[in-house]
Amino acid sequence: MPIPCFSRPSPGTDREAVIHDLVQNKTYEFHGVSGTSCGGWSASWGGAELDDAFVITPYGRQWPRPDGVHNGTQASGLAFIPGLILAHELRAGVIAHAIHIGVPQSCAAWKWPATRTDAGSIKNNPTSCIALGQVWKLPAAIDISTLPPFVRLIAQAAKTHGLVASDQTHGPIAFRVENWQRPWSSWGSGDARLDPYGSVGGFFGCDGLHNGKPTQPGAQFDCYPDHNNLFYNFRGASSFRRISRNF
Repeated sequence: MPIPCFSRPSPGTDREAVIHDLVQNKTYEFHGVSGTSCGGWSASWGGAELDDAFVITPYGRQWPRPDGVHNGTQASGLAFIPGLILAHELRAGVIAHAIHIGVPQSCAAWKWPATRTDAGSIKNNPTSCIALGQVWKLPAAIDISTLPPFVRLIAQAAKTHGLVASDQTHGPIAFRVENWQRPWSSWGSGDARLDPYGSVGGFFGCDGLHNGKPTQPGAQFDCYPDHNNLFYNFRGASSFRRISRNF
């Protein structure tokens, strides 16, 4: 598998990773990654498939299931991409696809576009579980103009494309965002690992200042999310009123 030496899985407990081979037009997903790619990666589960083999839906790509084999990492059978929020989408200020979310508890039954459910799902009980594949959309008439910019992006995507239950968390509702911790990224410079979300020179106009004054090491920049989940210098942020509620 074409795993670059600098590849790292997500730091979460599931240790997930996605690799898209643009030469072979092939998608790889991994779960439970350990080791390093140059020294030998191993994974507890995953999938590999040519892009043309995926089933395309308005809410994401379904992994094909030849001979009954369930490929891919998400419990729903939907591929990570499109579905997770990518760094270049935050930079552009537009999420042009449905967003996949993790739900606290999935049901034993699922609905399209999901093709399966989590092995640890509980029996069907609408008061305590959500069927993977469930889609939500915000009504077009709902005013989202006062939401913080990052939250507004999610809300706009929920209006236009929808939110899709794609995985089970056994905890809170979760949104996945692209991991920035790699060199040779489109937002970095060479082999440096630049955090595009909060570093000076990152996506959001970070200048190392807070309210126009230099910050101490480790302090919040104006463009980085504060405790109210705001990107002060996010594209178009000046048109939004500062509020503290969450979406």
